[in-house]
Amino acid sequence: MPLQRLEGEIIRDSILAVSGGLNLKMGGPGVFPEVDAETLKGAAYQRWPQTNDGPESWRRGVYITEMRTITVPILDLFDPPDKVGSCARRNVTTISPQALQMLNDKFVAGQSEIFAGRVRDEAGSDPAAEVLRAFALALSREPEDSELQASLGFLKRQEDYHHRHNGLLMAQGADPAEVAPAGRAALVDFCTHY
Repeated sequence: MPLQRLEGEIIRDSILAVSGGLNLKMGGPGVFPEVDAETLKGAAYQRWPQTNDGPESWRRGVYITEMRTITVPILDLFDPPDKVGSCARRNVTTISPQALQMLNDKFVAGQSEIFAGRVRDEAGSDPAAEVLRAFALALSREPEDSELQASLGFLKRQEDYHHRHNGLLMAQGADPAEVAPAGRAALVDFCTHY
């Protein structure tokens, strides 16, 4: 199928659907996804309740409460509708901060961890099975041989990195219960970047 640009609300809904966190509850009041406190400081009129990122705020984008002065960060860079005037159609921009936000956003990072947990639960701890399941969930297809090999190589490199990193943390006196196992951390990296 030809590539098609997705709007911010659909990107957010897709991330939630792939991770398995999408709350399909219908009707009721709108939700207020978590917004960084610094964003709220800059708003002239602050009526955005302080909320935590969690299943109650993981409803479909149509239920997100919108305000003129505050935009949910995951939606902000993906051409939201104009909140001041009539909007016959949305602008379409492609800028580098969009990719950076997808790699560094707190919401995306949290959903990547949930996605990795879902993949591990459904595929077990075999890296090849994890890659196959992640592709099936995220892209609805199997990886090509070159993609499978590249993905397995990525998981191996990340696992080696996390082994070294965990060793440094333990040497510095980190609590072992708070250090993610290297294989799990590598899978989270895979789910974030792929």
